[in-house]
Amino acid sequence: MKKVCILIHVLLALAGNTFADNLAVGNVTMTPGEKCQVSIKLNNNDYSYISFQFDLVLPEGISVSQNSNGSLEASINPNRSTDGTSFTAKDIGNNKYRFLAFTDGAVFSGNSGALVNITLIASEEIAGSTSVAVLTAQKFTTTATSQQRFADTSFHITVKATASSVQIGNLFYDLDIKTHTAKVVASVTNVTSITIPAAVTYNGISYDVTEIGNGAFAKCNNLTSVTVDIPYPIDIDEDAFPNRQNATLYVPARCYGEYLGTDYWSEFKEIIDGADVNCDGEIDEADIEIVADIMAGWSSDSPFYYRADVNQDGKINITDIVIINNTELEY
Repeated sequence: MKKVCILIHVLLALAGNTFADNLAVGNVTMTPGEKCQVSIKLNNNDYSYISFQFDLVLPEGISVSQNSNGSLEASINPNRSTDGTSFTAKDIGNNKYRFLAFTDGAVFSGNSGALVNITLIASEEIAGSTSVAVLTAQKFTTTATSQQRFADTSFHITVKATASSVQIGNLFYDLDIKTHTAKVVASVTNVTSITIPAAVTYNGISYDVTEIGNGAFAKCNNLTSVTVDIPYPIDIDEDAFPNRQNATLYVPARCYGEYLGTDYWSEFKEIIDGADVNCDGEIDEADIEIVADIMAGWSSDSPFYYRADVNQDGKINITDIVIINNTELEY
């Protein structure tokens, strides 16, 4: 009979480890280069806790972001802690991070919700991937100073291959993180003038603009000026610029013929070559004179000052004159 009682006590002790309390994390979706806050939630219906420790093991290419002073971007939820709560977060190597907190004897408030908020960041090398992160070594101390160990908890982290509807200037882009290309998908409404760059930079990464989406400028009914900094006409469909018959298209130097010979680009009201500095429809000595006068400092207030930088290299110099002269011969 005594052996039976001992066995019952052992079974009850083991059963005590299978309680309802747990840490939980929902699956996470991230964009490379952008910070993403993840909430570690504590459900504590069985016990009240005064301290905890757990490790977060992250997959390759994902890390906990750092503040400017080098500390990890992680914090305990103030709604669940007290003024006497101490919290630390530490990188312990091998993509593992340890989080520890204890109170002055007060319990963590509430029975559910975010306990710790952690900011993650992913590298672009793993764009388009899904991997598993694990919460492990979970130890919680109760008000009775007993220690409870939670089972490991895993969650999925998906790193997107495309950043959608990112606004840069007046335009919105879909960014392909793997190919470093950008698609123009929309513009702010009611603009009268837009510039489509050859490339855009987002989160320190450069993306070549290679596409304009269907209906990208459908809401720009008052559009009168479109400047394209791309030396070759990228493919568009007839709905990209519904108002193109009322707008002037400005293209890079010596690219007039390419755009004039390409479907839908050719349907703009007028196409102005970058070498046509004064926009009079002719590339001639008048354009060279404008650039020369600006170089000499005689016409720094010229309305064509910015067009005088024909090759858009940030300098107005003899190279711009050479381009105009060569374009004049081929125009």
